[in-house]
Amino acid sequence: MKTKGILFCLALMQVLFLRSQTIEFIEPRNVQNVPEAEFSTFTVGDHYYVLQKRFRLMAPVMYDLQLDAYDAARKPIGSNTLDKTLEMGDANIYEGIFPLKDKLVMFKSEFSKASGSKMSYLWYYPFDVTGKRQKKQSLLTINAESAANSGNFGVNVSPDGTKVAVISELPYEKEGMEKCVITVFDQSFKQVWKKEYTFPYESAKAPKNEIFVNNEGVAFILKRIAVKKAFDQFSVFTFGNNGAQVIEKKIELENGFTISTWKNLFTTAGDLQIAGYFYMDKKVGINVETPDGTFFLDVKAANGDLLASKSNMVRSATIRATQLLRMPDNGLLLVGESLITNSTAKPGTPFEYNYDYKSGNIHYTKMDAAGALQWNYKAERDMKSAGDGGRFLGSFTWLKGNEIQLLFLDEWSRHDGRRQFVEFGTRWINLIYTIGMDGKFKSESVITDQRIGGKRGEYFFIPSTASGYKDGKIFLLAARGLELVGATIQ
Repeated sequence: MKTKGILFCLALMQVLFLRSQTIEFIEPRNVQNVPEAEFSTFTVGDHYYVLQKRFRLMAPVMYDLQLDAYDAARKPIGSNTLDKTLEMGDANIYEGIFPLKDKLVMFKSEFSKASGSKMSYLWYYPFDVTGKRQKKQSLLTINAESAANSGNFGVNVSPDGTKVAVISELPYEKEGMEKCVITVFDQSFKQVWKKEYTFPYESAKAPKNEIFVNNEGVAFILKRIAVKKAFDQFSVFTFGNNGAQVIEKKIELENGFTISTWKNLFTTAGDLQIAGYFYMDKKVGINVETPDGTFFLDVKAANGDLLASKSNMVRSATIRATQLLRMPDNGLLLVGESLITNSTAKPGTPFEYNYDYKSGNIHYTKMDAAGALQWNYKAERDMKSAGDGGRFLGSFTWLKGNEIQLLFLDEWSRHDGRRQFVEFGTRWINLIYTIGMDGKFKSESVITDQRIGGKRGEYFFIPSTASGYKDGKIFLLAARGLELVGATIQ
């Protein structure tokens, strides 16, 4: 009788879940050409793009890339292989792909002595709506010492896609000061302003600068400053009034504060907000980069004023920031995931490895508008995969009214606490958690479509490819081996 009761509960739960979840597959299917790839997604207008990227060792290009395009109805309209080989006249240093207001653009740079001088060149490659790469266009040229040490570029784009900011790091000067050029362009790559700037720090090879730009063209530099025989320091530089006003604010969060991973957003006023994880830099030792907690930065676009804070709520050796969401109360929700990667050398194949992945917990850290920690929620998860780039181990979070929704995959045998049954053996399942704005768990549901997940399922969702769609739908990719197919969850 007890067994019958359990089976009845299981059948009832499946009926309820099938009523609440509808899975629709979108044909035709795309074939994945980049095995073990990591995924990035972009939205331009009502079109959606998924980038598959895999690092290449000892090759003329840095990555194997594939860009898939989807129209407003999320029907696939193009699948394009990029950078498999070095095309004639192509640049070989990948600087990133960014969504502008009216198009998707890839930036690449190269170091060359062809002109008789050592130069670094920055190019941009527009894509058409189907994701097909167009002819490269020259953007910037600077003197360079070498391809690896200095004469490098950093690129970023404003949230609305109307501004492009580039930092050109000028060559190292022995006993000199570090110099750069900040250039801001509009969406048509017409120059808005340009500023040559000398940092108040000694010149260094391979300086560490991250550039950001808001919709009004105010640029920000997050800078890591190397300090001899002491902990490195961090500062934020604000370039306002078309570069005429430059303000530096040091991040004062005690010695040893070192930024690990982060995500950023802009406020409606154009202020830069960054949240992520930090560690206390021990320089040498075991687990020196284990995050000690979360941090928050708020930089005012108008005057460069900096608000900085940190907490020690979250500590995990493998955590990385994956999403940063604006909450209804104007606070922030930082999402972090744990992922451990192990590798073993392939016998008889130099420089090639087999990889396996193990996921850990998903952390939600809620901060108010001033960065004060309000709560932390931990979704416990434990799942393993091998030879697939860990592409099934990500998650996707979105806001639905006054609730937080979390989509992820886990192992069936790990979820015997809230459900009154355990399936023998390990089975991957697709879960949706609902969390309240107070950081408390509310409910969970299992996507029970027989085509999705588990040993019996034909496809696995790839949550890191997900995005909010329309009419309450979530669009994402599912995979069967190296075959990809679009899917929506209602």
